[in-house]
Amino acid sequence: MDLVIKCGGIAADDDAPVSAYGFTVRHNHRVVYSESAVIHGAPPAPQAAGEALRRALAWLLALPVAPGRATVRTCGAPLTPEFGYALTLLWFRGWAVDLQSVGPEYVSEAIALSRRTAVAADRAQEPAPPARRPPKPGCPDIFMICDGGYKPGTATSGLAVYAFLAWQGDKLVHRESGFVCRGPAAGSQMAELGAIVAALRWVANLPTAAGGSVQLLSDCQTVVHFLTGRGRLRRRRGSVMLRRTAAQLMSRLHRRGCRLALTFNHRKRVAQADALCRKLYANPPRAPRPVKHFLAGSAQGSSAGAMGASRSTRPVCRS
Repeated sequence: MDLVIKCGGIAADDDAPVSAYGFTVRHNHRVVYSESAVIHGAPPAPQAAGEALRRALAWLLALPVAPGRATVRTCGAPLTPEFGYALTLLWFRGWAVDLQSVGPEYVSEAIALSRRTAVAADRAQEPAPPARRPPKPGCPDIFMICDGGYKPGTATSGLAVYAFLAWQGDKLVHRESGFVCRGPAAGSQMAELGAIVAALRWVANLPTAAGGSVQLLSDCQTVVHFLTGRGRLRRRRGSVMLRRTAAQLMSRLHRRGCRLALTFNHRKRVAQADALCRKLYANPPRAPRPVKHFLAGSAQGSSAGAMGASRSTRPVCRS
């Protein structure tokens, strides 16, 4: 099944009485579905376009048909991590989604649909509540840094390790390190994926994470872009299980109302996690260690704990 989805939005100051969004779905050059509605409290045009893209991806996730190919075109929508989570879920369900940022002429029917909806709502004299003020920017509720390390060896002695640290405010509340795998499946990509999975697994089991904001910092741009829907990874032995687990954990946090931001930054920002990884190289496991032991949450060869941190050891919250 090949679909073409066009998303567009119009703000109250773009020759429209109120803000509205709209998207259309075409199959074999015929419109098979369309949706539009008025947006209250979101006058800028990028917010209206983002709402159209959000509703279109949610419609595609709920589609009860066999997966296929879908081309999603949007104009002016900011690509937030929330869209990356939805694209990752669609990828795991078998959809091949091509997200394109195009000019307004390529989504003109969606913009026209949102304009008609805005005019009809104004003629019906629909009351619009006052717009809410955006929240003040600040540090997230939970700030984490993670890093993965790989020590090459023979075909059976390559070692992949992980480490992450978590702060709440000025206090270091958790640090953890351990082994991802040892053997032919070990690699730097496996180590970085394992570090993010371990951090997501810890915060997903945290009761205070529901409804809060979490920022996770990693120094592996390839893995971060893949998990946020902006890139691809090479298939390696055992990596499929780590990818699937990461997508399930991100979906679980999203359902709990957790605002998760997975960002890439320089290696200096994750130096403390890198130091924990290097300590594990001195005492590697003797036998080969498959990835399934790490996914099962085995505590062998890992160290975790909660401790306080001085203000000087707290990383900067800005990405």
